[in-house]
Amino acid sequence: MTTEQQREVLRLIAGRKLRIEQMRQRKYEQLGFDFEEIPEIGELF
Repeated sequence: MTTEQQREVLRLIAGRKLRIEQMRQRKYEQLGFDFEEIPEIGELF
């Protein structure tokens, strides 16, 4: 795998993690949670 391909894969993974994190935040906001109250969530992933 070339360096360029590796970079692309890492970029895709980072983008996916970001989207998952945003979805999770929206879900918790809908449930009425405040993220400062649940520090463990950020540490799990």
